[in-house]
Amino acid sequence: MRHEKVFPGADIELLSFFKNAWEKGLLDKYPDNHIIIQAIENRLESLSYLSQLINHNAVSMYTAIKPNGEIDYSSFAMNFLINLSMKLGALQNKFNSQTSRSKFNDFISDQLAASTKAGLFSIDRFLQALSEIEILAFFAGYNWDECIYEKPIGKNGENPEATFVIKEDNKRIRFNIEVKTPEFKTVSTNKRIILPAYLLSDKGKEYYKKQCKDSDVEFLAPRITKLAEFLESATKKFNDYSDTEINLLFINWTYSDITYGGYLEAWSLLTNAENGLFKFPEIAKSLNFSTKITDETFKRISAVVVYTSSLDEMMFNSFSHVFIQSQGIKHHFRMFINDSNPRSVELIREFTSMNPDFDYEPLVFPLFVPFNTSEEMRWAMLHGLMKGNIKNTALKK
Repeated sequence: MRHEKVFPGADIELLSFFKNAWEKGLLDKYPDNHIIIQAIENRLESLSYLSQLINHNAVSMYTAIKPNGEIDYSSFAMNFLINLSMKLGALQNKFNSQTSRSKFNDFISDQLAASTKAGLFSIDRFLQALSEIEILAFFAGYNWDECIYEKPIGKNGENPEATFVIKEDNKRIRFNIEVKTPEFKTVSTNKRIILPAYLLSDKGKEYYKKQCKDSDVEFLAPRITKLAEFLESATKKFNDYSDTEINLLFINWTYSDITYGGYLEAWSLLTNAENGLFKFPEIAKSLNFSTKITDETFKRISAVVVYTSSLDEMMFNSFSHVFIQSQGIKHHFRMFINDSNPRSVELIREFTSMNPDFDYEPLVFPLFVPFNTSEEMRWAMLHGLMKGNIKNTALKK
């Protein structure tokens, strides 16, 4: 077992969480090719989803990206380990009740291990767990009166990731946090793609498919089903929101086949002015999915935040990197507040450090199409045609 071996990482205080976890056997289930194990043993040589992570990176004081565009993996690994170790240690101290501490240790040994039934490392499961850590660490930085890990509050005792409590005017205000990260199948094609980020009518689907086929372009259907699953899963974990119950859903849309601005796909599907799921509840509830969007969704989710991560955000395990803007890189998140209670809106803005966005234009991906060659010119013309035909291809009320 791994815990029977001497911890191979640097013997420094900043790595004490991982050293203790190693010695207590919390890392025993981690596959040998797990990113954390590779980093501890100083043999990390590659990362998945590099295009997405690098394309969302803004200029910062320190980055592992070399001037030639390559990654300094040794430097990345040490910084990644130190920052993740500190975040996990801080969270463990915040979730200090016996029940929360036990559940958090289970998260470390099981969920963060990201192991399949066959004992293989799943990068997508790991990134899902890492997303949870970065969001909870972001919230844990406030001076809460109580922090509870995986408190059962929803339907059939289901639980969000965590609940943070503040006391105000003799009231206990609870912030319930749920984090979702999709696992998309990689598109195995070298073709150009077009992905409309709004709900398509049957006629619209056929139109897109035909136009793309005729132009030898890959048509990707909007990922509505994934969002429906996220919304209903979060719904089951929350009670109805109120001025003392604020329910926040965070969706990390980084790890898709869209290499820049992926969060805007989810944002457009949720809020676009033609048929966005949150803008048009009747359309959302009428969709013929095995996972149904219900009335409760619009009563229980106070706000939804969609975002994409960057390489530096992963290295520093700091959600604050979504706010960084530089050299054409804009902040990479959007927030929609569903609760109209003024005090709730004020609290959501205060504790997320975010303002809601109001740009509801339906989008077609890619957002920017180059046209330096005749092939790209045809692609750009097709993309423009698709954008101009949104109203005729959108699913109506």
